Amino acid sequence: MKNLTVLFGIVAAVVVIMSAFVACDDESVAIFNVTYDGNGNTGGTAPMDSNSPYKIGTSVTVLGNTGNLIKTEYTFIGWNTVADGSGTTYETGAVFAIIADITLYAKWIPLPVYTVTFDADDGTPAPVYQDIIQGGTVIEPPTMTRDGYIFIGWYQNPTKTTMWDFTNSTVITTITLYAKWTPLPIYTVSFIAGSGTPAPVNQNIMQGDTVTKPSAMTRNGYTFDGWYQDSDRTIAWDFTADTVTANITLYAKWTPLPVYIVTFDADNGISAPADQNIMQGGKITNPPFMTRNGYTFDGWYQDFDRTIAWDFASNTVFVNVTLYAKWIPLPVYTVTFNADDGTPAPVNQDIIQGGTITRPSAMTKSGYTFIGWYNEPDFSTAWDFPNNTVTGNITLYAKWVLTTYTVTFSSNGGSTVQSQTVNPGSTITRPENPTRDGYNFSGWYTTASGTSLFDINWPITENRIVYAKWTCNNTYKVGDIGPGGGIVFYVSSGGFSIAGSTVIACYLEAASNAAGTFAWASPQYINRIYGGTGDWLDISGTSQDIGTGRRNTAIILTTDPAAPAAKACNEYNGGGKADWFLPSTNELLEIYRQRSLFGGISSSGWSSSQNSRSSVFYRDSNSPAYNSTLMKHNQLLAWPIRAF
Repeated sequence: MKNLTVLFGIVAAVVVIMSAFVACDDESVAIFNVTYDGNGNTGGTAPMDSNSPYKIGTSVTVLGNTGNLIKTEYTFIGWNTVADGSGTTYETGAVFAIIADITLYAKWIPLPVYTVTFDADDGTPAPVYQDIIQGGTVIEPPTMTRDGYIFIGWYQNPTKTTMWDFTNSTVITTITLYAKWTPLPIYTVSFIAGSGTPAPVNQNIMQGDTVTKPSAMTRNGYTFDGWYQDSDRTIAWDFTADTVTANITLYAKWTPLPVYIVTFDADNGISAPADQNIMQGGKITNPPFMTRNGYTFDGWYQDFDRTIAWDFASNTVFVNVTLYAKWIPLPVYTVTFNADDGTPAPVNQDIIQGGTITRPSAMTKSGYTFIGWYNEPDFSTAWDFPNNTVTGNITLYAKWVLTTYTVTFSSNGGSTVQSQTVNPGSTITRPENPTRDGYNFSGWYTTASGTSLFDINWPITENRIVYAKWTCNNTYKVGDIGPGGGIVFYVSSGGFSIAGSTVIACYLEAASNAAGTFAWASPQYINRIYGGTGDWLDISGTSQDIGTGRRNTAIILTTDPAAPAAKACNEYNGGGKADWFLPSTNELLEIYRQRSLFGGISSSGWSSSQNSRSSVFYRDSNSPAYNSTLMKHNQLLAWPIRAF
C-alpha cells in the first residue's frame, strides 16, 4: 500500500510538470510563476517579481519588502513557502532554482509587550499600569490632584528633568513615569536694589512663607538702611515675621555718606598732588611719585611733624584731612678733576647723590690730544657724563695721548714710498727717491700739479700729502717696445694729464694686435636695431682728448659692465699690466697715424668717446684723420692701449 502511494505521488508530480510545458519557439519549455503574499498585512503591498514567470531551473533572487508591508503588532522578518511559517524560510536576496510555481508568504513575528507603571507621588487617583506593544505610545492617564500642589506632568526619570511626550514618545522597554508637582500657590518677590550690588534675584515664595533675606549689598557713597514694602521707604519689611500673601516688590533704602576733602602738603615736591574728595570710610588714592632736587621722598604723614605715616592700604577717611610729604636731604659729594697739565683746568663740582656731573669745558695740552675723563688713574673706565651718577666723593682723570702727524707720499705713477709718522714739530726722514720707467724724479711737491716744492726740513704741524714730480727723459721713442710689451706710438716730451688722477704721463703704447672685433654696446642696448624692445644706453661724460681714454673706459664699464669693446681692452694684461683701456678718439687717431708700426691697419677701430646715445666716434683706416661716427651695434676693432 505504501509503495502504491509513492507511485501515485510520482505520477502526480510528472503530470504537474508536464502540464507546465508551453510552446516556445517550436520547443516545449516548462515555466513557473513566483508570487508574493502579504500574509495578513494591514498595510503596504506585496512585491511583484518583474522577471516572473521563470523557465524551469532558472535562479530566482528573493525580493525584499519593497512594497512596505506592515502588520499591526508584528514585525516582518522574511518570506516562507507556507503561510504559517512552517515551510522553507527565505531572507531578502536569497537565491533558489525554480522547479514549480511558488508562493512566498510574508513571515511575521509578534512585537514584545512592555509594562508602563506610574509613580503618582501622592497624587490621586493613581493610574494603573499599562501593557504597551514595542513602539506603541502610552495612553495619558486621567488628571490627578494633590492638596497644595499643581500637577506639572509625567517625567521619564526620578529627578523629573525629562518630560514624557504622550503624542510622540514610544515605548521600547519597561519604564516607570513619575508625576511632578509644584507647591501652590507661588508668589514672586521682586527687589528694587537702587543701584546696590549685587542686586538680589527674584524669589518665588509659597503663600504664607517668609522671604529669604538677600545678601548684603554695597553702593559707592551710601550706607544701606534696609528693605521696605513701599516705594517711599516708610514701612520696613520684617524678614522674620512678615509673610507673603501676594506678589510683592521690596525697595532698598540708602543713606548718602558724607564726603571729606583730602589735601596734600608737598613741601616743594614736584609734581604736587591735587586734592581728593573721599567718601566717609573710603581710602585715599596714593598720589604719583614726586621729586625734589637734593632730597629723597620718605612718604606721606598724618601730622605736621611727620611722625605718623599714612597707610594707603588700610587707613580710611572719616574727617577732612591733610597729608604731609616727608623729605630727607641727599648727601652732597665733591667731584675733583685731575687735568694732568691740561688748560683751563676744571674747578671742583659739588654734586647731590644720584646727580650727574657737568662735563667740563674743552682743554688743551701742547703736543697732546685729549681723549676724555676717566674714573681711575690707569684710565680703564671712561666716565659717561649723561648716564653715570655720583654716589660718593670722586676724582676724574684727564687722559692725553701724544699727538702725531702722518706725511703720505703720492708717487704719481712711480714706485711706492712708505708714509712717515712724526711728532708735532719734528721733521721727516728723507725717503729714497721713487723710480718710474721713462722718467726722471724731480722732487716732492705740496701740490699734485708740482707747482710748490716741499722742503724736507720743514717742521710737520699737520697731516699732509706730498706728490712726486716727474720729467720725461725721452727713454722711449715712437716704435719702441713699451713696459707692457706693446708698441710706443705717441710721445709727449711735455707730458699730458691722465684724466681722473694726478698722474702726468709722456707715453702711450698699444698692443701689437687688436683684441678683436666687437660691438661697442651690450646686446640688450642695441637689440632694437633687430626689432627688439631694448633702448640705447647713454654713456655720458666721455671725452676725445689724449689722456682721457682710461677714464672713458671706466665710465663705460660702470654704466654697461658687459660693453664688449671696452671690456676686451680692460681685460687685456700684456706685460702683466692691468691698466689697459679703449683709446679716446684722439688717442686712436695717433695709432692710425702710426699704423705702419702695426703692419698696416686695414680695418676701422672703436674709440671710447661717445657721440650720442646711439653712436660713437671711430677711425676709418682709409681716412683716419676724419672723425667719423657709427651706431653702437657695428663690429669694429678694439685696440688696447695704456699710458705710462
